Amino acid sequence: MGNSEIGNNVDYISTLQQEFELSYKLIRKGLGNLQKIDYSNDFYFLPLLLLSQGIERFLKSYIIAYRIENDNEELFPRTLKTHSLVELLKNIKENYYGTGTRDVDIEDEQYLSNVYLNQLLNILSDFGNNGKYYNINHLIDSDSVSPISRWEKLEEALVPLAELEYSKFFDVETRNEYYKKVSNKIVIIIEKFLSILSRQHIFGQDSKVFLGATMANFSAFECMYDRDYGKTDYAIEKRECDSDFVAHRRTFINKIKSFVFYKSKKISKFQHEDEWPFKSDSVILESRNKKHYIVIIDGCEYALNGKTSSQLKLPTPNKGGCVIGCKSTDKFLKIAQCL
Repeated sequence: MGNSEIGNNVDYISTLQQEFELSYKLIRKGLGNLQKIDYSNDFYFLPLLLLSQGIERFLKSYIIAYRIENDNEELFPRTLKTHSLVELLKNIKENYYGTGTRDVDIEDEQYLSNVYLNQLLNILSDFGNNGKYYNINHLIDSDSVSPISRWEKLEEALVPLAELEYSKFFDVETRNEYYKKVSNKIVIIIEKFLSILSRQHIFGQDSKVFLGATMANFSAFECMYDRDYGKTDYAIEKRECDSDFVAHRRTFINKIKSFVFYKSKKISKFQHEDEWPFKSDSVILESRNKKHYIVIIDGCEYALNGKTSSQLKLPTPNKGGCVIGCKSTDKFLKIAQCL
């Protein structure tokens, strides 16, 4: 390999990493703003804009990364000029998606043809292409269809307003439950879609080292399976990285304060019936006046939720490197909340 070729590869990696990072941030922001939709906030424009941009960038970068890894001379084919997410996904399925031998791989491939997924991608495609100018287009062509109305029809299809839901929708106390249920359904569709494609560089027919290196920040989706979908609160404004937050090593005074003022519970890997997420064999959960929730691992304090992390300046156990892979610690937060 010549110096110029090596230089090109380094430049490709750097550029694609930036593009994947941008798409990841747009998607997370889009999901977060989607989760904020409720009876008093119907600003659908922002999540639609962010998700359409983020997913389009992800799919195009994904295709380019595959073409680079396979030494394809035409790295940027004309097909990449489309704004259609459906067409981009079709391109990936026909040319770059390789089904593995596991049952889960076959199920993943089948999901890429899911009716609601393709309906969602169609709406986002139209929005990214022209729909974001709907009001202007409507002045020119009164027959144009609002992307927001199409989105609302998708919501109704995902969570039909049955008699019980209909009554909740018009009840001041419960009407936001409907919005939360709808947004969660759509979040799950997007999470599953991204996780299926993100796992390809590991479980596809051929290992794709270049793809894995360039889209490393999508490992959060890569590690998701059915039990994980719909569990992440993207609406919480998190720091881009908890690197500024350092785990607090407990002192004797801390231990006394915990004993006197807070409620705690020690849990062992061997006592816990469900999947154990921590690298350590035992942890201590602590509830501080039902306000902050802590997990103590090997004598250091970590935050179990975003509010605790931001207010006490503590990293989460995931960010602190105390969790195996990307396993969820949500069950331990619930245990701490019950103390």
